[in-house]
Amino acid sequence: MISDFGIIKDPLHKIPILAVRPGIEVLLSLHVGDDPEVIWELWQYLTAKVAAKAMFVYDNRPDKGALKHTEEFHQTELREAFESACRGPEYPSRIDWASIRWADTDSADRLPAWSCSCTFGWISEYSDPRGCSLQVTVPFDWPMHKFSAIARTIAVQWHEILCWISVGFRFVPVCCHSRFFEESLAAIFYCSKRFLTIDVGDQLGLYTSFWQNQIRTVNWCTIVGPKLAALLPMMNVEQYTKTAGKSIDIEDIGNSRCYRADEDPSLGDINRGESALTYQLLDNELHTIRADGGVNFLSPWGTKSSGEWLRRWR
Repeated sequence: MISDFGIIKDPLHKIPILAVRPGIEVLLSLHVGDDPEVIWELWQYLTAKVAAKAMFVYDNRPDKGALKHTEEFHQTELREAFESACRGPEYPSRIDWASIRWADTDSADRLPAWSCSCTFGWISEYSDPRGCSLQVTVPFDWPMHKFSAIARTIAVQWHEILCWISVGFRFVPVCCHSRFFEESLAAIFYCSKRFLTIDVGDQLGLYTSFWQNQIRTVNWCTIVGPKLAALLPMMNVEQYTKTAGKSIDIEDIGNSRCYRADEDPSLGDINRGESALTYQLLDNELHTIRADGGVNFLSPWGTKSSGEWLRRWR
């Protein structure tokens, strides 16, 4: 089902509609009055290896949905978006939901090999903290350990606004403007039943603010920020390692905590009998801060099936 390059094709039309990519997602919590320059510096650090390759911009902000070339999309626009996200209700330009995606393809119908995105979540009141998701995905053969090193640096330097970081395989669909976007979502739904360790993501970022207080899933490398880490006991690593027969690494990074399942990430392919026991054991430890419902990942997902995926390790 998955090619050597992590591509999944529509079985009827043989069109590439979904990719499996190594990725990193950084979930932040932004409050009124936060310094937007701090977020900008984090964005530059996270996307340093990808920015030169992702030359096309898919601007999904309300009334601005369009494909643009990076040179035409001035970086000041993104900086202004960060500034707007930290403004209070006295500023009429304060944004609602917004998502901007960079990719290495000039067509919404093509799957990107390299991409990075920034999504701001919905909020009920202007005074509420706003979730902000920063994501990077790379080609299938990218060494995942590079992302774990980046994640550790972020946990140290940007811990004050950090909720969690997820590093591992994730499903990457075509752009939401694509005529094949619904087929991409359907492929994620069906593939998620076979590949247990691949993150289905929050493809439109509709629940970005929801994730501030809970992780979506355990991944190969999961770092929880200070607020969530304070809610967790220190697990008995030797006991879990003995049970799993593999290594589970846990490391305190300042007031954050890093959990890593196995030496290398797994696709969790049940058809090939790939073990995902370490992921399950980590979910047992982190399930109190892992969401177990309240979301709908879009058709063909429903509220029930979305909750079942969140709780799949239980």
